[in-house]
Amino acid sequence: MGERWTTRRNREIVLVSHVAVIGGAATMVRNMVDVLREDAWRCSVVCPNGEGVDRFRTEGVSVVTPPWPIVGFAHTTACSYSFLHPRNLQGLFRVWRSQNVWCDYFKSLTAETICLCSLVLAPMAMAARRAGKKVVCLVQETGIRGACGLRTAWLRHTLSKYAHATIFISEYDKLFWRVKTPIVEVVANWVDIKKFDAHYSKVLARNQVGIPLDARVVLFMGGVCEIKGTSVLLKAIDLMEDTPNVLCVIAGYQDDTVRTGLPKANRSEE
Repeated sequence: MGERWTTRRNREIVLVSHVAVIGGAATMVRNMVDVLREDAWRCSVVCPNGEGVDRFRTEGVSVVTPPWPIVGFAHTTACSYSFLHPRNLQGLFRVWRSQNVWCDYFKSLTAETICLCSLVLAPMAMAARRAGKKVVCLVQETGIRGACGLRTAWLRHTLSKYAHATIFISEYDKLFWRVKTPIVEVVANWVDIKKFDAHYSKVLARNQVGIPLDARVVLFMGGVCEIKGTSVLLKAIDLMEDTPNVLCVIAGYQDDTVRTGLPKANRSEE
């Protein structure tokens, strides 16, 4: 996609993120900034205040406080409200009400390209397009079939009409969403292998994080979150009563409303 964008005289991009916690979404944004910088792009990140903001700034990333609360649109009924639920309709109203504010803000930017770093930000593509910007949407969420498909259809229409490019993290998601933007690419989540030592001692690694040497470890990345299936995983582990020394290690944030209903499985969290 970068080669098709190089004809633009302005190599400045603003990445909009709805979260500022240190997790998968923020890590993806940070990786994108690294790659774009290598290709001589000037990058700024617009996101709410949070622990991730200080890390961005420490690493030299320009972070801008949004002029208006960044409203995420619930993209599926799965583990959320139905399309016609009052809470969802309230969310739609908040998205509609913020359109003019975001349009004016995008117009004030010198950058010609706006990257929306989540599917929940897809409605902002309308405001960015009205502001005359090139619009990219990074879809990090796996598609889940909801009650009747109204949200899926509307989001597909919104991206197809207002975005210039859509980036998915898997071929499955690309096929699920079937958007018709001029540019559709798949860029899988990646790992900087230079940050990992495959020869590092297993004994030392386990001792450092307090994992018994004889434990059979099930590692889950993504935190305690209903839509990510954490509770399903732990219920499955509870069924492994005849398998000794099973330890589930959960890395990431936790949703306290979900945590209270988790089964009593062995787990270690950081």
